[in-house]
Amino acid sequence: MAAPAPDGSTTTHDAFISYSRKDRAFVQRLEKALKAWRPPRELGLPQRELGVFRDESDFTGTDYYAAIERHLQGSRKLIVICSPAARASSYVDDEIRRFVRLHGAAAVIPLLLRGVPNNEAGPDRMEEMAFPAALCEALQMPLAVSYLGFDASRDRPDKAGFEGAWYQLLANLLDRSRAEVEQRDKRRQARRRRIGGAVVASVMLLLSVALVLTLLARDEAVRQRDLAEQRRVEAEEQRRIADERRRAALARQLNVEADAALAQPRAADLQRSLLLRLESLAAGWTAEGHAALLRSIDRLAQPPRVLQPRTGPPALSLAYSRDGRWFASLTDTTRVRDTTSADDARILEAPRATVPLVFSADARWLLGSCPDAVACLWSTADWQPARQLPGHEELQSAAFSADGSLLATARRGGGGFRLLDVERWEALAWIRRHEAALREVARVAFSPDGRWLATQGNDALRLWDVTGRRLALETDVGRGDALAFSPDGKLLLHGGESDRPGVAAVGVDATGRPQLTPDSRFQLHRSFFRTPAAFSPDGAWLAYGVSDDRSVAIVSTRTGQEVSRIAPQSLGIAFDPRGAGLAVGHDNGSITLWAPHRPEARRIEQAGSTALALDRDGRHVALVDETGSVRVFAAADARPLARVETAPGAGALDFSPDGRWLLVRGKAHLHVIAAADWRVVLRRDGDAAHGDPSWTPDGRWLLLMGSRQVWRHDTNAWSADAAPIDVYADSLAASPDGRWLATHTPWSFSRGVGLTHPSMTRVWDLASGAAQAWVSHEDEDLKLSMFGTLGRAKDATGEWTQARSGGDAALAQAAPRWPALRGVDERVPEQPWITTADAHGRRLADAHLDRAGAAHGGPVAAWAYSADGHWFATAAADATVRLWPVRTEALVADACRRIGRNLSDDEWRRHFGDEPPRATCPTPTPTR
Repeated sequence: MAAPAPDGSTTTHDAFISYSRKDRAFVQRLEKALKAWRPPRELGLPQRELGVFRDESDFTGTDYYAAIERHLQGSRKLIVICSPAARASSYVDDEIRRFVRLHGAAAVIPLLLRGVPNNEAGPDRMEEMAFPAALCEALQMPLAVSYLGFDASRDRPDKAGFEGAWYQLLANLLDRSRAEVEQRDKRRQARRRRIGGAVVASVMLLLSVALVLTLLARDEAVRQRDLAEQRRVEAEEQRRIADERRRAALARQLNVEADAALAQPRAADLQRSLLLRLESLAAGWTAEGHAALLRSIDRLAQPPRVLQPRTGPPALSLAYSRDGRWFASLTDTTRVRDTTSADDARILEAPRATVPLVFSADARWLLGSCPDAVACLWSTADWQPARQLPGHEELQSAAFSADGSLLATARRGGGGFRLLDVERWEALAWIRRHEAALREVARVAFSPDGRWLATQGNDALRLWDVTGRRLALETDVGRGDALAFSPDGKLLLHGGESDRPGVAAVGVDATGRPQLTPDSRFQLHRSFFRTPAAFSPDGAWLAYGVSDDRSVAIVSTRTGQEVSRIAPQSLGIAFDPRGAGLAVGHDNGSITLWAPHRPEARRIEQAGSTALALDRDGRHVALVDETGSVRVFAAADARPLARVETAPGAGALDFSPDGRWLLVRGKAHLHVIAAADWRVVLRRDGDAAHGDPSWTPDGRWLLLMGSRQVWRHDTNAWSADAAPIDVYADSLAASPDGRWLATHTPWSFSRGVGLTHPSMTRVWDLASGAAQAWVSHEDEDLKLSMFGTLGRAKDATGEWTQARSGGDAALAQAAPRWPALRGVDERVPEQPWITTADAHGRRLADAHLDRAGAAHGGPVAAWAYSADGHWFATAAADATVRLWPVRTEALVADACRRIGRNLSDDEWRRHFGDEPPRATCPTPTPTR
C-alpha cells in the first residue's frame, strides 16, 4: 500500500537499501532503527514510521529484475551502503543505475560503512575503495554519511558516536536540514522524558503509599505470625518436656521390670531382661540404662554348645553329611548322630585304623574305619559296612567328588594315593600313569563342580582335570598340610612355605587350563597338620588349625583378616551345612559347636601388663609386660607385632592422637616409639624425663611440662636436644592449628604483703619457642576474698605492673578459648557412654571396669581407652588383655546377637499393653 511521502507524493517505500550481503549485520540494525523512527510533529510530515525496503526481508514477485524495477520505482530514496564489498557487487551497481534512471541522482544517499572514498585511495589502496562505479557515474563527488568504525555486535546506528551520522541520514531522507531534524527530534525526546518523569513520579508516589500500607499490614501479619510461632514453640516445648518425662518414666519402669526378670532362673527370662534393657535405652538414653546393660549383658554370654562331653581319647575327625542330617565323630569309636532327632548317637564298631570321616555327596556312604584294620564304606541306610577298601589304612585325607562318582584318598606319610570309581570300586587307570607325581600326596580336595581334583604333599600342588583325565597344573608352593576349595570354587586354600598355608584365586585361561593367582589379602599362620581346613557353607569364613597352640583360626574370606581364634587344643573340625556353627573336636574327646561370628571381648593370652595403651581406632594394643618390655599386638587377632626393650620401670603408655607414636614413660626415662616400624626415635633420661607429657591435638608436638620449663618435641624431626621454654606453668593449651602454645602461671601471694605476682597467660610460637603475647589476670585475682584489702604488693616488679597485656592482642584474646592439653594420665575420651555419671555420681567408666573385672576374675590392673572412645582395653592378674567395644550401639548389637530373638506377643502385651509391637532387635540371630 502506497505511503504519502514528505512532499505529498505517493510511494511504496521511503527508502530502498542497496548493499552487499557481507554488510548484512549493519543493514539489519539500520533497517530496524529506521522503521522504528517517526518524524516529529514540528516537521509537518505524516506521523508514521518510515517505510524501508531491504531485498532480503521485503522482496515480492517471481522475476528478480522485474521485482527490483518495481520496488525501485516505488522507493523515494536509495540508500547505498558503501564498502569494498559493495563496490565489487554487480547487483549494487545495477540497483544504482536503475534507480538513477527512474528518479535521478539527487535521490541517492551514499552511506560509507567501510573502506575509503575512491578519490582518497592511493595506488596502494585501490582494494579499499568503497564507492561503487555506478555511484561515481551518477555523482561526480559523492558526499557519504559516515559510519566508519561501526561494530554491529555492540553499536546502534542512532546512538553514541553515530548520532551525527544518524541525523544526517534522516535529513537526506526527509529533504530537510540536519539542524532542523536534530533540533525537532531532541525537543521531542526532552518532552518525552518530562512526561515519562512525571508518570514515574506519580507511579512512585502511588507505590510509596501502597508500600506504607503494605508494610503496616505486613508488620501486623508478622506480629501475628510471631505470636502464633511463639505459642507453637511453647506448645512443642511442653509436649517435648512431657514426652521426655514419659520416656524417662518408661525407661525407669522397664529397668525395674528387667531387674525382676533377671532374678528369674530361666534362660528365656534372661533374654527378656536384656530385651527390656534395650527397650529402656530406646525409650531414652540414660547413664543408668547403659550401666544396667553393662551389668547384665554378660549374663547371656553363650559358651560353645557341647555336642559330646569329654570321653578321654581325642576327637580325631568330624564330618557332616551335606544335608546336615548326619554328624559323625571319630574317637576310640565312631559315633553317628541324627541331628534331626533326639535319639542317642549310634556307635559303630571300634576301629583299628585311623581313617578320616567323609560323607559322600548323596549321603549314601560314610568313609571310615572298620574292625578289620582297613578302611570301609558304611551304608547310611542301615549303618552296616558295605565295602572294605584294602590298602586304604592310616589315611590322612579323603574326599568324594561333588556327584559322588569318585573317591580320592591319601595315606599318611605319602605313597598311598588312590582315585576310585565308586560304581565299580576300581582305581582309575589314567591317573595311575602319573605314579611319580602321586608319591608324596598328603591332602586331596575336589572342586565343587567336580572338574578339578587338587592334590598336595611335600613336593608340589597339582590340579587334575577329572573330565579331561590329565594333569592340568603343577606348581611348587610348599608343604601341603591344608587343602580345601571354597563353596563357589573361586578360592583354594593350600599348603605353603614354612608350613604357612596360602590362598589362591582359581581361574581358567583361554585354553581351558586352570590358573592359580595368590591372594595377598590372606596372611595365615603355620598350620597344624592334624587339623583339616574348611570353608563355611556360605563361603564367608575359612577355618584352619594353627600350629602354635593348636587353636582354630577363623578368617573372613571377604577381607582376608583373621576375626577370631577359638578352641585351643583342637583336632577335627567341620562346619554344620545348615549354618549352625563350627564343630570342633578336642584332645579330651569333647566336641563343641562354635558360632565364629558371635562377638566377644577380644583376648590376648599370656600378656600380663602393668600399663596399657590403645591407638585412636583401637587397631593396636601396647602393653608393658612383667619384664618391663613394651609389647605391641594387633587388636583384631592378638597377633604380636613388636617387642621393644626399654628402661626398667615403665609406668605409663600413650599413643599420639594420630596413632603415629607410642610414648613410654617411667620414673627416670621417657621413650618415644614410631608405630610405622616400632623403633625408638626419642630417649630422654634424668630430670628432663620427669615432665608431665601431653600431645597437641594434631599430634605434631609432644610437650613435657616440668617444674620451671616446658620441653617441646617436633614429631616431624625428633631431637633430644630441643630447647625448652622457660616458664612456670600449671596448665597448657594449644591453638586448634597446633601453631601456638598457651601457658597458665598461677598467682603468688605473701601474707601481710599482698599479691606479688598475678596469674598470667602467655602465648608462645611452638616452632621457635618465642613469646608472642601475655595477659595479666590481676583484676580477677584481687577479687578473691583471700587477698582481703592488701591488693598488689608494694615492691612488686614485672611487666604486669605497667600494663594489663602485651604483644599480639589477637592471640592473647583467643588463647582462653583454646582446648586445654590433658596429660597422659587424664586421657579419658569425652564420650557420653564413658564420662556420663548416674544419679549417684558414678561414671560409666567405672561400670566398664566392673564388667572387665568380672571377666578377668579379679580387679583390673591396667586399662586404656582408644582416643575415639570406641574401645576399652583391660589387663589383670589372669595374664590376659581384653579389648571391649563400649559404644552403646555396639553393646546393643552385641546384645541382639546374644539374645537371638525379640519379645513374644505375650511378653510384649505384658510390658507394653496395647502399644503396637515392634522389633527390639531388627534382625536377631536365631538362638541355638
